[in-house]
Amino acid sequence: DEAPTRVMGTCNSSPDITIASGGLINSITWRPMLTLASHHLPIIISIEKPPDFVSVYNRTFINFKKVNWVGFREFTESIFNALPIPTDVCIGERQFRKVIAAATARFIPAGRIAEIRLNFPAEAAVLSNKRDTLRHADPWDPRIRDLNLEIRRMVNQHKRTKWIEHLKFCNLSTGVNKLWATVKALSNPKRHDDRVEVQFNGHAASDPKNCASYFSRQFTLHPSVDKAKRCINQRLRKMSNNCAPLTFTDEEVQGVISKAKSSRSIGPDWGG
Repeated sequence: DEAPTRVMGTCNSSPDITIASGGLINSITWRPMLTLASHHLPIIISIEKPPDFVSVYNRTFINFKKVNWVGFREFTESIFNALPIPTDVCIGERQFRKVIAAATARFIPAGRIAEIRLNFPAEAAVLSNKRDTLRHADPWDPRIRDLNLEIRRMVNQHKRTKWIEHLKFCNLSTGVNKLWATVKALSNPKRHDDRVEVQFNGHAASDPKNCASYFSRQFTLHPSVDKAKRCINQRLRKMSNNCAPLTFTDEEVQGVISKAKSSRSIGPDWGG
């Protein structure tokens, strides 16, 4: 759709190229995103899901760390004091449950975030959405740079706060396992392999070299090779070669002839 993938103050260009096989062209959508601070926009390549695709269960999460308990208590107490004394247990339970549900919806944040950003506070997410709106309307808006700096500052502060909270509970009183795990992670950080396994005509590979080899084989014709001949060629390659000419003595030739067996094939001298 000729959308730019690099947005700067003076130019919009598309230096990126996406390559896909012919069978996937009709089921792929390609679009750049505006959710990063870099001038090089990330590209989202979506493949249409198959008909037997199983959707994820839409679960609601409750954030108890951001509950306004003071407002929750004041709201429920004011409503309970205004209600008359119920004459029936079922009516009282129904009124009590209605008040608790209304207070929960007002003072306890709940929901489900479709795209979770790790180490990204909610305040930074609000500024990020504002920055994306400005960039979509006007890529040359000077406020974009200030928003990027503020988002970076808030993210760094959030990471620093999380690290300090982790260190408070990482001591000998809470157990040595967490302490030594933290020390080990700092001295020898574990590398996460985020490579995805790709299928090529029945062959699965995640290594970049193997993926490139299987990918190139789809576009080249490989003639069939005799297994016996291939085995002989492999044995010849493994043999040592010092570039010296091969010589056979008379004794070696006579020894080989004496060890050879007579052929049983029918020929001109058969029966002679």
